[in-house]
Amino acid sequence: MSNPKVWDLYAAYYIDWFTRNPEYDYVSISAEDGMVQDSRGASRAISSMEYDLMQGAFSATDRLWFFHNRVIEKVIKVFPDKKFGVLVYANNTLAPRFEKVHPNMALVYAPLSVCPLHDVRNEKCKTNRIYHKSLEAWAQQARAVGAESYYYDYLPLGFQWNVAMICPQWAIIGRNYPYFHHLGLNGHTTQGFDDWGASHFNNWMAIRLYWNAEQDYKEVLADYCRIRYGKAAAAVMEYCGILEKRMDEIPDLCSNEIWGNHLVLTTEVRKACRGALQKALTMVEGEREKAHLETLIDMQTSTDAWCNGIEIAREEGDFARAMQVMEKSFQIQHKLNKYYSHFVNPYTVNKTNQSRFMAGGWFNKYRAFQEKINSSSAHIMLPRYMKVALDTDNTARARGWHRPGAQVDSLEEWDVTMVPDIKYQTQREVAAFFYRCEVDVPAGFNCGNTSIYFPSIIARTLQIWINGEPVRFLHDDYEDTIFRGPPAFWYDYNHELQFDISHMLHPGETNTIAFRIFKSTDHAGTYDHIFLLAK
Repeated sequence: MSNPKVWDLYAAYYIDWFTRNPEYDYVSISAEDGMVQDSRGASRAISSMEYDLMQGAFSATDRLWFFHNRVIEKVIKVFPDKKFGVLVYANNTLAPRFEKVHPNMALVYAPLSVCPLHDVRNEKCKTNRIYHKSLEAWAQQARAVGAESYYYDYLPLGFQWNVAMICPQWAIIGRNYPYFHHLGLNGHTTQGFDDWGASHFNNWMAIRLYWNAEQDYKEVLADYCRIRYGKAAAAVMEYCGILEKRMDEIPDLCSNEIWGNHLVLTTEVRKACRGALQKALTMVEGEREKAHLETLIDMQTSTDAWCNGIEIAREEGDFARAMQVMEKSFQIQHKLNKYYSHFVNPYTVNKTNQSRFMAGGWFNKYRAFQEKINSSSAHIMLPRYMKVALDTDNTARARGWHRPGAQVDSLEEWDVTMVPDIKYQTQREVAAFFYRCEVDVPAGFNCGNTSIYFPSIIARTLQIWINGEPVRFLHDDYEDTIFRGPPAFWYDYNHELQFDISHMLHPGETNTIAFRIFKSTDHAGTYDHIFLLAK
C-alpha cells in the first residue's frame, strides 16, 4: 500500500475498467472480505497503530485510506465524476485518525461487530456504545467533503442463522433509521435473505422508513397489522409487543453472531406469544385475514419447535430427540412454501445444508454429535453446571484449582451450554475461563481407550487437566499441554473437538476434570454438553 508503483497499477486497472464500461458510475475499491494484516515496516509507518477492540486487531483504516486516496486521485484525473465504493468493515471500522475521506468515495458501513439485539445507540451493549461513536465520526467526515455514505445491515440480525423463526427486529429498524437519516446517510442496503415468514414485519418497516425515516415506527407497525390482520390487529400488536419487550430487556449476548435464539425467545416469552395469537384467532374475520394469521401461527410453531429442540439438547444432551422436535420446522417450511417459494428460505432451512451456521447445518450437526456418541461403547455426560471462574490473568492453575481436593467452593457455577461471555460480559475482550467438575466413572468404563468430546467449543487456546494431570496435544512438530485453535470462531463453524485421555481416568472413583479456555476476541467457551467416550 505504501509503494507508488502499486498505486499506479491499481489506478491503471480502474481507468481501463471505466474506459471499457462507460455506463458504470461506481466501482468497488474495498479490501477483500476479512481483516487486513500487514506487519511490514512501511505499512506500520502509514498505520495509526491503534487497537480495534471491535475486531481484536490493529486498525487498518489509515493504511487503507492512505492507499485508497492515492489511487482515487490518479483515476479522477481521467474520470472526475466516478465514485468508489468502500466497505467500512472488519478492522477498518474505526474512523481515520490522520487520513481523510475522499469526496469521490461511497462509504458502506457494515456493522459486523455490533450487538444485533438492540439499536445501534443502545447503551446496555458495550459493542454498540463503541460502534455508534465511530459511525458518527465517519458520517461527520463524509458530510464535510460531500462523500456518499450507506448503511449495510446483516438481516435478519441475530436470527440470520435460522430463518425458520420469527425475527423481532422491527423496533431496531424503527429506532435506527431516523438516526441514520439524521447522520446524513444517503441510503441503506441489507444482506437479507428472501425469507418472508421470518422478516415480514421487518421488511414492511424497512420499506416504509426508506421513504420517510421520520415516521413513528409503532404506527407503521400498527398500520401493517390493520392491513394484514384486520380485526385481529390489536391482538397481533400485543404479540409484537411481547417480542419487542423481550428484545429491550435482553442483555448483550454474543455480538454479531448469536449462538442461541432460544436465549432470547425463552419458554415464557414464547408461551405469551402463543396466548396472544390464540386471542387473535378469536377476533379475526375474513378469509384473507385468517390465512395471514394462520401463517403467523405456523411461524410461531416453527419457532417453538426450533427453540424446544435446542433446549432438549441443552437439558438432556439428547441430540437425536432434539432433531425429532426440530423436524417440525422443516415440515412448516414445506407447507408455507406452497404459498410462496421463499416464505421460509429453502436454502438455509434445508436438511441437506451442511453449513453449521444455518438451520439445516444446525440440524445435521446434531445428527453428527449423536452418531459420534452412539459409536462409542460407553459414554458419560459431564455435569451441565460446572464451577467456573474468569481467569484472564491465568491464576487458576497457580491456585491449584485444577487439582483433586482443591477448595473451589467459592467459585460460581455456570451452564456449559452457554458461553461464559454472557455471564462475565466479556464480549470483544481478551478473556479466559476456567471450568471444573467432578464425575463418577464406573468401574467397567474402558479407561484404556477413552477421549473427552466437546461437540461445541470455541477456544483460541485450550488446556485440560484430568485428575490434576495435563492432557498433551500433538502439533505438527512438537507436543504441548496447550491446544492452539483458530484466532476467531468464524474461521471454521465446526467447533467439535475430541482429545485422547486414555489411562488418565480412574475407574470406580470420582474424577476431577478441569479445563481453561482463552480467547482473543469475539466470544468463546462451550455451548453444548461435554462427554467422555470409551471406544
